[in-house]
Amino acid sequence: MNGVLFRAVTPAGCAKQCECESVILPSAENEKGLEGGFLGIRRGHVQSVIALSKGTVELKASEEGCLRLEIAGGFATVQDNVVTVITESAVKL
Repeated sequence: MNGVLFRAVTPAGCAKQCECESVILPSAENEKGLEGGFLGIRRGHVQSVIALSKGTVELKASEEGCLRLEIAGGFATVQDNVVTVITESAVKL
């Protein structure tokens, strides 16, 4: 694996799983502690737990181009090059 493994998990199960070069998440707070913002994650990112707002997740993969998912907010964890989003819903755009 040269990138990160992305998983979107909903109450119905795993909505999406794929390997990608980078993930862009809609964060609930930006770097200044204000509402909103985006967070990019690539291979080697520090372990994190991130509060997410409702919005679009962008998955960038060299073979498939860019895939977008609309999520209903939730949380993301980053650990050992795996990004797991836990959300109420995830719909491919």
